[in-house]
Amino acid sequence: FTGTAPELDRSDDPLVRGNAWEGMVRQVYSLATGRPCVESGAALGGPAGSLAIVRHATIPWLGVSPDAFTVDGGDVGGVECKTVVARGALFAPTGLVLVRADDYQGTEFDPGHLTQCYTQCEAMDLPFVDLAVLLGSYRLRWYRILRDEPTQRQLVDAVGEWREKHLVR
Repeated sequence: FTGTAPELDRSDDPLVRGNAWEGMVRQVYSLATGRPCVESGAALGGPAGSLAIVRHATIPWLGVSPDAFTVDGGDVGGVECKTVVARGALFAPTGLVLVRADDYQGTEFDPGHLTQCYTQCEAMDLPFVDLAVLLGSYRLRWYRILRDEPTQRQLVDAVGEWREKHLVR
């Protein structure tokens, strides 16, 4: 065999799709909300398209890779971009504001998406993260996840305990 191995077709991989479509999600979010949506690498001084990793000020192992940032009423917040291609996926009405983590009960939020938003609020000391979800029908749903100190503390404590038990020891 003298040729090269065939490339793997990863076009149906959700992570590959999400990364490829992230720019479109940012643009549609900005159009829908009327607010700027700047990719994180550029917002933090790197070249356009660069990956940004932000670490918590006092917990060095707590790092996040935000997708983008926005400004609303003078407050800087994060924007977490997602794509969901499942037909018939049900989502709460766009613009919903979650004041506390318990507010998502009875909605179709992915708990992993919410965990990511709360972790970003904690790691970057943000007042909110907007979750922007582009559905398979090319409709955008966006939600404001407000800072929730008790939930953020629970997440950090749980991950810290797991990290200590399984990685450090």
